Amino acid sequence: MERQAAPLEPNNQDRTKDATRHHCRRPGHGPGALAALLEIEGDISVVARARNGKEALHAVLMHKPDVFITDIEMPEMTGLDVAAELKRRKIARA
Repeated sequence: MERQAAPLEPNNQDRTKDATRHHCRRPGHGPGALAALLEIEGDISVVARARNGKEALHAVLMHKPDVFITDIEMPEMTGLDVAAELKRRKIARA
């Protein structure tokens, strides 16, 4: 029997930070595919997107999302570098 997660209450939405460079919003291109799929879910809200690791780190510090989705390979800082910095600052759990 497969276990299903309990639905979130409408006022308890997951706030997601999407920093995948392949899915970031670029002028004239609209939202990326991953962000668009996440926005379809009623209990998930994409609160920011970033073009590189430094922007991603800044956005996480500014928005404090519940979930952070990142690409490993990004310009300026990798996704792993961002995760390590968030852990160092005690922003993220291991």
